[in-house]
Amino acid sequence: SGIYGTKLSRGMTKRSIIDFKYEVHVQSPDWAQNASEILRREGFCVLRDTCLNVRHLDHRMQERLARLLALAKACGHDPERESFLFKEICKRMHHRRFDVRLPAAGCKSLTGRSKLPEADALAWEAVQAEARRWAWPALQELVGGSESGNGEHLFIDVAGCVVSLPGAAAQAFHQDGAHSGQYNVFVPLVDVTADNGPTQFHPRSHIMEEYALLFEKPEPVAPRLSQGDILMFDYRIMHRGLGNSTQFARPVAYLVYARSGIHDKINWPETSLFDNPSVDVDALIPAFDHLGSKTCGAILGAVDHEIADCNPDISADKALELANDGLEDAAGAAADSDDNGGLAIALCDMESDIFGGPG
Repeated sequence: SGIYGTKLSRGMTKRSIIDFKYEVHVQSPDWAQNASEILRREGFCVLRDTCLNVRHLDHRMQERLARLLALAKACGHDPERESFLFKEICKRMHHRRFDVRLPAAGCKSLTGRSKLPEADALAWEAVQAEARRWAWPALQELVGGSESGNGEHLFIDVAGCVVSLPGAAAQAFHQDGAHSGQYNVFVPLVDVTADNGPTQFHPRSHIMEEYALLFEKPEPVAPRLSQGDILMFDYRIMHRGLGNSTQFARPVAYLVYARSGIHDKINWPETSLFDNPSVDVDALIPAFDHLGSKTCGAILGAVDHEIADCNPDISADKALELANDGLEDAAGAAADSDDNGGLAIALCDMESDIFGGPG
């Protein structure tokens, strides 16, 4: 437990001995007050032992990503080389790192064609409610009041899931925003280790002057997270996602809390991926709904040059074969439900576009 550093006996590290100051166990007395103080002072805090159940949500999020990437490719975008910003998915100049938008409680950010499938939405709603249960008491200590949204109280501004695919490079250090009163609440859907892309922070950088940020930044630290832990941090803190050198995707869901009147207008545009005049998106949507887990994994594999459902024994050629087989199955199902067979034709065109032709 704790922060990465030089190994000592019995699994302890030099840094972890002192860096327990960055984490709080929610079963301990006054945990919310202690977490709030750490967050205020250091700029980030880890909540341990929440027992938050995120089982299977990682697979749902990866499948959601695969479907959106397939649609982006069908709309003429290159997920491997091109950056793009849409209401449903963003790739912000970071190789193999994608941000998938999720519905935020009380907000109608994803409606119509952009909304999640019902099963995915219900699974995320349950996780979101549990995350709010633990994050809110600590955040409440910072601003006071209730979760009613009045005055200076906090509300959930935006939600999403950052998926770092195998081979994703480390980001540059950055701030998510410059306003006081915005907080990220990360919920790892898998264990976050030193190898699959933990978030690294410069402690206290959220309250440092610009000169100090340039020349006097504290040594960075990157907390290990277990599946279901909660990582909270100030929007202003200098941080970055480290690279993913494993064969497994690293999905981390998140909520952004903000003071009343403050909105993130930078990281998420209003333009929808589904609003593309050059592609008959309505014809493609039912077909994408038929894509199974193996096909979704193969789509991510085509982006990453190896299948992203974490099976290292499947070659890139086999991944493409699985994808093509899945698309053919989806085309057949679409043709059965479509009298003119338009969806089947669209899928065949999409198959050629995404994977460079069958075979």
